[in-house]
Amino acid sequence: MLEQNLQIPEQVLSVAEDLNTYLPLSNGDQRYVTPEYVIWLGPTSDPHHNVVQRLRISEGTLPAIVEKVRAIFRAHGRNQATWEVGNSATPINLADQLIALGMVPDSPDPVATGMVLTEGLLSSNTNNITTKPVETLAEFVASCEVIQNCFGTPPDDDIEQQFSQLKAELQKTRWIALQDNKPVAMADATHLEYATILNGAATLPEARGQGAYRALLAARFKEAKQRGAPMLVTQAGSMSRPILKGLGFKEISRVQIFVDNF
Repeated sequence: MLEQNLQIPEQVLSVAEDLNTYLPLSNGDQRYVTPEYVIWLGPTSDPHHNVVQRLRISEGTLPAIVEKVRAIFRAHGRNQATWEVGNSATPINLADQLIALGMVPDSPDPVATGMVLTEGLLSSNTNNITTKPVETLAEFVASCEVIQNCFGTPPDDDIEQQFSQLKAELQKTRWIALQDNKPVAMADATHLEYATILNGAATLPEARGQGAYRALLAARFKEAKQRGAPMLVTQAGSMSRPILKGLGFKEISRVQIFVDNF
């Protein structure tokens, strides 16, 4: 159930519904903005890095627009994309029309929930976890190793270049959580003028349930307050949504995700 009457700024509602429309572009990313849609092309051919959102489509025009969008992706060597249908998308039956054109709900998580935190965490029990912003190459390498251990990804070849890019992008920060001086979790944030976006997080399996995730949320909320925009925004999947809700996040938008293979 989406929260009502929260007096959330319109800009924040828009970000929660169409995240990649408003995120600053990283090196190599591209964005196409039209009155009908926004396309975000990320770093890989994974459909979740090729996103169509902020959909304002007139009745009867969807088939032609889908073909136009597919042509853009093909021109970049991509053959999969995700279409995100938020609360404000038009027409009202857009999801049914996308299915009729052969798209399928994303698996295993076909719905993302836009969530916002405005007043600090309801729980701050972090079991002696400490947090700090990533400031050195060694800390950045440690954060990447957490990601690799959690998701089974291979080591990065361009780790120094990635670190240099992070330091150059002043709107972005990365945090690590330590337990007994060992990095056990990491999290990213992107700071806009009116809110801080939570981009992602990872916690080592052996450290889960011990407060690292909460500690990183608290650190990013404190940082958001220091930057003058004390509001955290994220899109949560089925696993993180109940956790965030228990910590005080409010549900403000619902996004249906469809995969298009072409």
